[in-house]
Amino acid sequence: MNIYHSDEDFKRKIAKTVGVSVADIDWSTLIILHKSIDARDQKNILFVYNIAFDFVGTRRGEFHEPAVGHRTCEFYEPVSFNPIARSRTGEFHDPTIRPVVVGFGPAGIFASYIFALNGLKPIIIERGKSLDDRTKDVDKFFKTMELDEESNVCFGEGGAGAFSDGKLNTNNKDKTGIYHFILETFVKFGADARILYENMPHIGTDKLVDVIKSIRDEIIKLGGEVHYNTKLVFENGLAKLAPTNAPIILAIGNSSRDTFRELIENGFDLKPKPFAIGYRIAHRQEMINESQYGGACKTRPYVDKLGPATYKLTYDVGNGHSVYSFCMCPGGYIINSSNYNGMLSINGMSYNDRSGKYANSAIVETITPEDVLGSYNSPVRECSYNSPVRMIEFQEMIEKKAFELEKGFIPYVSSKGSDICPEDVFKGQAKYSEKLKTVFDDLGLKFNINEDIEKALKHFNKIIPGFYKGSQSSPIQEGAQFIIAGVETRTSSPVKLDRDENYMCNVKNYYPCGEGLGHGGGIISCAADGVKVAMKIIETRYI
Repeated sequence: MNIYHSDEDFKRKIAKTVGVSVADIDWSTLIILHKSIDARDQKNILFVYNIAFDFVGTRRGEFHEPAVGHRTCEFYEPVSFNPIARSRTGEFHDPTIRPVVVGFGPAGIFASYIFALNGLKPIIIERGKSLDDRTKDVDKFFKTMELDEESNVCFGEGGAGAFSDGKLNTNNKDKTGIYHFILETFVKFGADARILYENMPHIGTDKLVDVIKSIRDEIIKLGGEVHYNTKLVFENGLAKLAPTNAPIILAIGNSSRDTFRELIENGFDLKPKPFAIGYRIAHRQEMINESQYGGACKTRPYVDKLGPATYKLTYDVGNGHSVYSFCMCPGGYIINSSNYNGMLSINGMSYNDRSGKYANSAIVETITPEDVLGSYNSPVRECSYNSPVRMIEFQEMIEKKAFELEKGFIPYVSSKGSDICPEDVFKGQAKYSEKLKTVFDDLGLKFNINEDIEKALKHFNKIIPGFYKGSQSSPIQEGAQFIIAGVETRTSSPVKLDRDENYMCNVKNYYPCGEGLGHGGGIISCAADGVKVAMKIIETRYI
C-alpha cells in the first residue's frame, strides 16, 4: 500500500483483496503479522502487510476455503508458546533445589524469567553492576576513559545488548512460538508494540534498559534473586555460591575471556570457533536514505513514514573468505566497547528514535581456527589444534595493537575533504590516526585483511554510490564522505562449549547458553536459547 494510506484506505484494500465488503470483516480481530517496505520502485515506495482477521459472525460459516479462493489468502493458525511446564501430578520434583543462572544478558534474563514463571526462584549471579550503576560507569568512561573492568559496555545487567541498537532480528521461522513470546514479553514490559510485526524490529538502548529493569523486577517479585558484582569462580573444581546438585546455566557473554580460561582449567571442553574482525564505517544517514529510498526521502513526510534506511551487504573475496556488513546502526553512534585495560574494541549503538546524523556498520571478515593455526607469526601458533586459547589470544593481540595506536582513543580515518563531525559519530573519545591500517599488519595470516576489506568496500560503492572511493595505494580519496574506525572484534565468541540433547555440557549440572559459549548471536536468538535451556532443565530435572 502507498505509505501515506489512511485507516480507511487500509480497510478497503483488505476487503477488496479478499473479495468482500468492509462490513463483512470483524475489524476488532485484525492483527498485523508483518510489515515491510518495498522500495524497488523509488518513485512508488510501498508498505507490504501480512495480516490476519476474522469475518463477522453471520459470514464466518461461508468461508470454508481460503477466502473466495484468492491466491493471497489462506487460513491462519497461530503458533503459541506456553512458558509454564506442567507435570502429570501438578507438582515439581524437589523445587527446593534452586537453579543458578550465571550472567544476566538476554540468555540469562529469559532463562531466569522462565524459571520464575514456573515458581523455581532462580539465583542469578552477574559479575557487573545493576543497569543504573552500570550506565553511570559507561558515561564516565566515555568522558574520561577511566575503565571499570567489571562495569562497562560489555559487563553488567543486560549484557552487551543493553548498549546497542537493540535489534531484534532473526532469520529463522518461528515454528515454536518462542520468538513471538520473547517479543510479547518485551512489549509487556514497556517496548513499543510495533516490534511484534516490523520487518526489522529494534528497541534502542534508551528503551531497552527500562524494559530489562522491568523484567528483572518481575523475576524478583516471583522469588528470584539477583546478585550483582558476583563472579563465577571455582574452588576444588566446584563453582562457589552454587547449591549442591543445582542446575547451573552458563549464560556468560562473548567477552568473558577470564571465565573462558577458568572453565578450561576446570575441565570444561571448550572448542575454538570462527569470529570476524574488521572496522566500522560511518556515513551520513541522509546519504543512506537517498540510496535506498530515492531523492524524495529528503522530505519530512518520507523521513517520518519510512524511518532511517538500513543496508545489509556481502562480498565474496574469492580466497575462501567473505567480507560483510554486520550490526548496521541507522542514526546511531560508534562506541568504545572496551572491557579490559590495555585493549580496545568498538561497537555500534543507537537510540529508539534512531535520530542521529550518521549511520554506521561493522565491515568484517571471518577468521577461522585454521587461519590462526596456520599463521607463521601468530603468538599462539604453538597451541594444539583443539586449543581454544589460540583464538582468545589472537583476539586479544589485535585489541592490544589497536589500543597502543592512540593510547586508548578510538583510532579513525576519514575521506579527504570530509566535513563529517567526529563528535557526532563517536560515543567515547576518538583520535584521527594514519596508522589505523597497521592494526591488521603482521598477523601472519595467508590473506591480507586490509586488501580484502578494501575490495569489498569498492564493491559496496557500486550498490550504494558514495559508500567508498579509494585505491590500494591511496585508500582515502575525495568523493565519498565517510569515517572508518577500528577495531571490531566482538562479532561473536571465539569459543564454543558443546552440549548434549538435554543441553548439558561435558561437566555434570552445567548448561552452556547464549552467545558467549557459542549458542546464539544477537538478542533474540540468545533469549530464545535461554528459554529453551530453562524449559529443558525443568522437563528433565523438575518434572
